Amino acid sequence: MIQINYNGDQISIDKNSTILSAIEQAILLRDESISLKGIAVVYNNKVLPRRLWTETVCQQSDELQVFQAVAGG
Repeated sequence: MIQINYNGDQISIDKNSTILSAIEQAILLRDESISLKGIAVVYNNKVLPRRLWTETVCQQSDELQVFQAVAGG
């Protein structure tokens, strides 16, 4: 297990987790109901394209911020 910062909270995730896996683990840990289709990810202060979510592996103390798109005007 490693510790990462997810939306301002320290959480434990499996070692060698990809960004996608880390998000899925965080959603379960925090009992959130977020659709992965409408989110944007900031990884260590940089927007991470969706195509890299399954390729990028989280490291100890990484920062992950997940934003959900909201319709409106």
